[in-house]
Amino acid sequence: MNPIPVRSSCRPVCRASVNQFQASRSSACRTGVVVLRFADLDIAALSYGHVLDLTFWYALRSQDPAGTGHLDGDCVSRTRVMLGWSSRVLRQTVTAGERVFWAQDQHRGLWLKCPARIATALGVQSFRKAFYMPVSRLRGPLGLVKARLAIPAIAAIRCGRPISVETMAGMLKVSPRTVRRWIRKSGITPIKNLAIVAPLRPGSRLKDYLATGGPNLRTIKFRGQRFLCRQIANSFPEFGQEGVRSRLRHANRSVRRLRAGATTFVHTGEGTRRSRLYVESGNRETTIPSHPVVYTLVGTVKKPVHGAPPVRLWSPVIPEVRG
Repeated sequence: MNPIPVRSSCRPVCRASVNQFQASRSSACRTGVVVLRFADLDIAALSYGHVLDLTFWYALRSQDPAGTGHLDGDCVSRTRVMLGWSSRVLRQTVTAGERVFWAQDQHRGLWLKCPARIATALGVQSFRKAFYMPVSRLRGPLGLVKARLAIPAIAAIRCGRPISVETMAGMLKVSPRTVRRWIRKSGITPIKNLAIVAPLRPGSRLKDYLATGGPNLRTIKFRGQRFLCRQIANSFPEFGQEGVRSRLRHANRSVRRLRAGATTFVHTGEGTRRSRLYVESGNRETTIPSHPVVYTLVGTVKKPVHGAPPVRLWSPVIPEVRG
């Protein structure tokens, strides 16, 4: 009786398993699956340490196009493989996100919580912005995933308005050094912003103003005239938010209904002003003066250097004094 060739029979099975693993892991990149992300949930998850839970919740929602909210054990395992996680990370994430992001059934399936219930659990009062992003940006090391959660969320909330690194650090509850590292890892190029100080007179030079104005002064030519400008905080490109307005309203209504049972809810959104304004205040914890410095966007100046990013030009707005 010939012995069974164990090694030769197991080899094709192992190769097939490896090929299936690699195909499942890169399925999100090949199909271009996108998921609706809520900017306020991203910031709250980063602040309270629910990064892996929210990442897995987004990935599970992308695997549920019908919106049933229930995924069986096989779908959960495929989502884990798609993200490149180990079984240990999956068990820890499922346990940590229980009763906040999902509820587990008897067959290792998950019932996903709606965005309104997650927002209520994390202390989010309302959803300000939502946007679609590919699921492939949720893969990678933990530091890269944090950067891809934080920077697009803040960019969507600001809508092209300037924001300083210190303000971002206060929103995310991290150090400014961490925010700068996340900006580099996110792959989103910041946009430089200049505020107009005064028009330059003919014959005047920049070095005549550096002694009094500091090193942040710049000169720029806009619409045939040279201006003396001061560099302010950078901004980020605006994300396309087509097709999310109705879903955002529905999610905010659900949040208001959930919060109305416990406490009185007051909607404190940013409003719908079309003029993009930027209020410059050093410390957000201090009281804002009665007449803060407000800037409105004038236009975009393309730099003459080839390949250099454009610069946005802002002009101060004098507030109206009402008697």
